[in-house]
Amino acid sequence: APHARARQLEAFATPFFGVEWAVLSGYRRLPGDHPFIGRLDRWHALATQERYAALFHEMLHQSGLVPRQLFLGDDDRQLTNVQHTLEVLLEVATRRRLSPTELLEQLDRFIDGRAVPDTSTSAVQRLPDEREAVQIMTIHKSKGLEAPVVALFGGFRPGFADPVQVVHVDGGRRVLIGEAARTAAADRVDREALEEDQRLLYVALTRAQVKLIVPFADSSRAIKGSYQALNRRLKAMSEAGELSDAAFAVEEIDARPPMRTSGDATSSDALSTWTPPPRLFEGAEAPSPLDDFVRLRARHAPLVVTSYTRLKEERDLLAEAAPVEADEFKIDLGAEVAPRAAAFETLPGGRFVGRFLHEAIERLPFAAFVGRDFFAWKAEPAVEEAFAWAMRRHEIDARWLLTSQRIVYEALTRPIRLGGRRRIDGLCRARELREMEFLYPIPEDHHPLLGTGEADEDGWRVERGYIKGFIDFVFEHGGRYYWADWKSDVLPGYAPAQLEPHVEAHYDLQAQLYTLGMVRLLGLRDEESYDRRFGGLIYLFLRAFGGDAAPDDGVWFYRPSWPEVLGYEESLRQGLFTAAERAGVER
Repeated sequence: APHARARQLEAFATPFFGVEWAVLSGYRRLPGDHPFIGRLDRWHALATQERYAALFHEMLHQSGLVPRQLFLGDDDRQLTNVQHTLEVLLEVATRRRLSPTELLEQLDRFIDGRAVPDTSTSAVQRLPDEREAVQIMTIHKSKGLEAPVVALFGGFRPGFADPVQVVHVDGGRRVLIGEAARTAAADRVDREALEEDQRLLYVALTRAQVKLIVPFADSSRAIKGSYQALNRRLKAMSEAGELSDAAFAVEEIDARPPMRTSGDATSSDALSTWTPPPRLFEGAEAPSPLDDFVRLRARHAPLVVTSYTRLKEERDLLAEAAPVEADEFKIDLGAEVAPRAAAFETLPGGRFVGRFLHEAIERLPFAAFVGRDFFAWKAEPAVEEAFAWAMRRHEIDARWLLTSQRIVYEALTRPIRLGGRRRIDGLCRARELREMEFLYPIPEDHHPLLGTGEADEDGWRVERGYIKGFIDFVFEHGGRYYWADWKSDVLPGYAPAQLEPHVEAHYDLQAQLYTLGMVRLLGLRDEESYDRRFGGLIYLFLRAFGGDAAPDDGVWFYRPSWPEVLGYEESLRQGLFTAAERAGVER
């Protein structure tokens, strides 16, 4: 905390404040308007907002560290080390979406040798005297280096699109394989690419000690590469008249390409006008180039590994918030409207609270519920450890501990109706499997679909790709298998009549995909085996529990009929084919 005096003194003794030990005691009780206190408050706010680039920039350039090290230090080795460390931390924090607590834990692992930076270049310690007359290097390799004069160039055109993209969601990594997967998550991919471009540009711009030379294209032609963010900023500064400041010098150059005469034919010109000789098509109908193209693309396109969220984003590109599911990320849906009055303090909304509840349940030993009331259960060491770990990980205030424990205890011990006369006296009593992964082929025309008998090996030839996901909770009861998903949505009410339209609007696709995953895992290929072994699905809206709720509040149960399941598979097959053909069979 920025106002803890012991922590303040520790901070003041670092190079970022430069207070000497001999006078440190005089800084023990600084007034709230002291510049040092204001600086700590500002840095704390930036860290809390996870604005690490701005935080590290202020730590370097607004703390006085640079002039102190350059003019008062023996050499610039320590300054180089600090710059290098902050660059490594900025890279790992941006790439992995770390919270401040997680970033500090990562720094501890680096210091203790339990981890090393992920990229080979970031692990290189730079020497301050590694100077040549002219050095040409990538931005990555310039990390930790400085030079009196730095010229930045390149990045005007987009690079080659990688068929495999990685995005980061809630501290995890998600792999996007192929164009369709990338298109479905285009906003997230573009946002992370822009953040990476800005991070690298920041590294490049801070290499210069005296003079920095950068290009500025004041043109109607848009820059499509990584340099566009900086060029936009320079354009805004130019229009505001800021480039006329004494700190800037603008030199116009003629960057037009040389004119080519009509006689300067190139190999690409010749190729564009070439046609194969007619004899190649004698005795056969000339194939349609478009047909050939589509067929080749379909044959050689990479496999897709997609999921509920990606398919939902593809189906509804205008949706601002994706629903909660274990294979992608945990967030709350709906407006943060307080539920009806309850006997406990209302748990705040937000994606971190939802992830906290999910992970606490995942770590709980269900045997601890048996024969124990709430107070005996929460006193169990394993229960205390599970909640303490999840609260630390997601930075949940300790005042919500009792409320969250009551929610989880009631959600897992309350009797639940399973359709008809079936019921279970609490999910904690079931034979269960948590975070179960499924993977099954995207249905294709030549696949033996459900209800069509057994498949031979050739029948399952996979050309389109796979659907992958994680189910929060799978359990067996009375010889039937069920799957359940924890939801932390903030809703006005949680009665079954209120949940029905909410689930239909936000979770129908998830219900279909996960049910198909369960059916495939259980090997159910006909109606008789389906009726005998599959029990249904449950959405448990956790915020309905722990207070004065009615017996059925917060629980949405459904068991689709066998014809409905066949319809799920057919809709997925037809819908995905249509999307693929519309995109030119591109994935």
